[in-house]
Amino acid sequence: MTQDTRYLTGSQLKSKVDDGSDPLVEYFRKGSAASHLSVDDFNSGYFGAARHLHLSCVASALSESSLAQLKHSAKEICARGKTLSFDPNLRSAVAQRRGDAPAA
Repeated sequence: MTQDTRYLTGSQLKSKVDDGSDPLVEYFRKGSAASHLSVDDFNSGYFGAARHLHLSCVASALSESSLAQLKHSAKEICARGKTLSFDPNLRSAVAQRRGDAPAA
């Protein structure tokens, strides 16, 4: 495991609702350690020992370098004949901020 003491861990807070409405969500991810991930953080030995890799779209929305690391990890896992799953975790607000999704 790698630890980067320069940056905080990203987090989120979600309000509790009792009436079935959508909860309020506050994200604290900007400048997080995960947003500073890059291809240089790919650990070949660690990933090579895995049988499966599960990825989330959240990493692609954090930064360009995090997106590059996600793509690199996926290519490496597939090249090694391992299985891969991907959770698109669709969040229109995040995608629209990045310009990746059409406006509703």
